Amino acid sequence: MEFLSVILAQRSQLCASPALLARLNAQGAPYGLSLSMGDLRALSDCRAQALQNTGRVEFGEGILEKIVAAFVDSPYLFQEEYTEALARLQEMFYRCKSETHERISDSALLAAMRAAFDGLAGGSLNYLEETVLTELARVSRGCSAAPEAGALDLPAEEE
Repeated sequence: MEFLSVILAQRSQLCASPALLARLNAQGAPYGLSLSMGDLRALSDCRAQALQNTGRVEFGEGILEKIVAAFVDSPYLFQEEYTEALARLQEMFYRCKSETHERISDSALLAAMRAAFDGLAGGSLNYLEETVLTELARVSRGCSAAPEAGALDLPAEEE
């Protein structure tokens, strides 16, 4: 029950953050990308669900701002699917962090996700999730030495 209280408090913190919304929209404006407060609430709900699904607890506003910074200038992001894309990227991020047992820093994971999204995945979130991130998790756990692993070009830096 205490875990649920933490999740709900985190959700409320994110939903009630017009400052975060302004920062996200400032990053997206040059690329024609923006979010509404409703979009931010939906992303907050998605975050809470992803954290619950992965058994993670996170304090603060979460990874969303870093995801936006990493992906906002991708040629594959469009306003029509922006909120959905951010929700899926957020889910993928938390799942991959759990599956890699924290062996990859946030910035390295985001860099690998972006490189794969714009490269191997060609902007396909399905391909990114089903193929690239699955392989990344396998490689980080030492379960695979497949040639595709080298194509992920995972940055060596750790936080």
